[in-house]
Amino acid sequence: MRGGDGHEAERYRSRVSRARTVTTSDDLKLKVYVTAGPSADAPTVVLVHGYPDDHTVWDGVVAELKPHARVVTYDVRGAGQSEVPAKIADYRMEQLSADLVAVIDSVSPDAPVHLVAHDWGSIQAWETVTDPDARDRLISYTSISGPCLDHASRWLRNPLNARASVGQLLHSYYIGIFQVPVVPELMARIGLIDSLANLSFRKGLPLKIGSERRPEQNVTNGVNLYRANFVDALLSPKPRSTTVPVQVLAPIHDPHVTVALQTQAPKPFVTDLHTRTVVGNHWVVQHRPDMIATKVREFMAYAEGGELPATLHHPTGNGAYSDQRVLVTGADSAIGRVAALAFAREGARVGLSGTHEAALAETAALVGENGTVLGDDVDADLVSRVSESWGVPDVVINNAGRTLARGFAELIASYAEGGTIINVAQPPHTVLERSTKRLRTDFARDGVRVAVVAADSQPAATTVEQILALVGELRP
Repeated sequence: MRGGDGHEAERYRSRVSRARTVTTSDDLKLKVYVTAGPSADAPTVVLVHGYPDDHTVWDGVVAELKPHARVVTYDVRGAGQSEVPAKIADYRMEQLSADLVAVIDSVSPDAPVHLVAHDWGSIQAWETVTDPDARDRLISYTSISGPCLDHASRWLRNPLNARASVGQLLHSYYIGIFQVPVVPELMARIGLIDSLANLSFRKGLPLKIGSERRPEQNVTNGVNLYRANFVDALLSPKPRSTTVPVQVLAPIHDPHVTVALQTQAPKPFVTDLHTRTVVGNHWVVQHRPDMIATKVREFMAYAEGGELPATLHHPTGNGAYSDQRVLVTGADSAIGRVAALAFAREGARVGLSGTHEAALAETAALVGENGTVLGDDVDADLVSRVSESWGVPDVVINNAGRTLARGFAELIASYAEGGTIINVAQPPHTVLERSTKRLRTDFARDGVRVAVVAADSQPAATTVEQILALVGELRP
């Protein structure tokens, strides 16, 4: 902590953002903005914007972070107040990474930084994060809507991801258009690219949300990011790995980058990976800066030696639910037990609740180390107990009646990361079906997906197969 009296500390806190210029390895000038934190020893966070934005896309996040950290933003080459390269090749990933390292060395020469990036800022930041020579310059990395191109290429080639890959390719239709000479520049000049960007800017939001007008130079120059990098990465992906703690924030309404690509592609290459879905669209950093800043701060604290946030945990393996917490109520019953075992086999951490202690213990023994007994599911305190002692569930299999579902929907909604609740209905179904419909309506905008499965007189295994299929369909 800087010495001196309270007046000196107050003067430090009152500093506004100050601009500086950083010269790159190819002699280009980048405009960099530094906002002082609460003290001289506050951690430094570097925020990297994407396409077709400039550093101002982070204004809301900067305002949220500056009481806790020193915050750095900059205009990447070709955008905002930074200089424009002469050639397409000057936008290659190696140069973009060198730019980022130059900024870090300028603003924090003696200490590593936390890195947060969005869209193309995230894509280029992966190049630095996976560079062994840059490891000691980074404490943590938060990636939002921007996968590593090498990871993405390998994920797209995997036959196991065939269906999800088709979905991602459909989301990325514009990348092919951007490879064509002249056409993207004409689209930018008449405002078509900006109009398309605004469709995604408003996706999932009330109609009254307005549009953004981005400078034409940002739109035009940034096309060269795609031209300089995509073909090589898709044809010859490199095995880029890292030991930097990485948090992926994947917006569930992102029309450009699917949740599957963002959360699955890095898994083989990142030793300390944590993935979180967040409620929002591609421009969630502008629409929900408070939420983004909170999750960044939580991960910063973890990377500096603190506890994991309530909605994060270390993946338990390579199963379909290895990065998920699945709560099964009524886990002392046949359906609950079979469901708990099924999700545990897919790598999930499974929370177990039930009314019969002995039967619940049997289920826990069968589930093994991935299972946690959370007590009686008739207890009115179950929701708070689960949150405080185990974490926020990604999936709730409500096999113990309708009264619990709303409480868990409220819990999931409060963390703005989305989730799924499956109500298991015993005959007669009418009451629980109505309750499910109300919940679905009440929490749709919060990213809470709610559905019902009728158990009837069929075998428990059949019901669980239906549950697994439904949860898979509802996952973003």
